[in-house]
Amino acid sequence: MTDRMPQWDDPSPRLVLVSGLPGWRAVNGEALVCYEPSASPATVVLSAYGEFDSDSVDCFREAITGVCTTQTERVLLELTGVTFADSAFVNELLAARDRCRLILVGPLPRPVRRLLKAAGVLSFFHIALDDGPE
Repeated sequence: MTDRMPQWDDPSPRLVLVSGLPGWRAVNGEALVCYEPSASPATVVLSAYGEFDSDSVDCFREAITGVCTTQTERVLLELTGVTFADSAFVNELLAARDRCRLILVGPLPRPVRRLLKAAGVLSFFHIALDDGPE
């Protein structure tokens, strides 16, 4: 697990508090999605940490389900803490993109960029603050 990944105390619940804010922790695997404060009530900021695969991607799905409401205009998804992702994560990103206006915030980690590019879906996403090669 990365040094940047926030730590939590209780290993059982999926919805946890991280620094006093809600977070969604994978039941299996080492993945966490944290809610971050935003200056705009219509903008939701989520930060993803760890490894997202078929065993752990459920926490991302739950986070998106929890924040995509009729009042949400956009979801900024910060991915710099993602150390591994597979096709299950790509599928969830695509599903999230269909549910709400999803903006990936970079710089995208190399494994995420490679995966999205190899899957042929990198251009499907709006990516902010990314200086990586296309």
